[in-house]
Amino acid sequence: MDQNTPVIENVENKIIEGKPKMKKIKLRYILIPLAVILGLFLVTGVYGYFVSRSMMPNINALQETGTKLSTAFQSQDLATAKTEIKTLSQQLADLDTKYQKVRWTFIIPVVGNYTRDGQHALN
Repeated sequence: MDQNTPVIENVENKIIEGKPKMKKIKLRYILIPLAVILGLFLVTGVYGYFVSRSMMPNINALQETGTKLSTAFQSQDLATAKTEIKTLSQQLADLDTKYQKVRWTFIIPVVGNYTRDGQHALN
């Protein structure tokens, strides 16, 4: 009996020692891809934030020009309206150029719909 007891203890120790190694390996296989995906989301989010911030002055200028154009039409000042339309088309072209920086996001399943909507609005 004494000879069998150490063997059983050794087997039990090996089984107990083996389980944490399996959990560590499985945990690595889960955490590393999860960290990579999270990192990609983070990089994409930061990139999107800075690109959208760079478009804000153009959008504000478009809004101001649109307000001037509306005022010119309401007062029936056609000369001012024509110049504002030219300015508006230039500003739209500039915004479209900046919007092309996020054009690649149309391949992302949810974000792509918003990208297509934005491109459609600019056209």
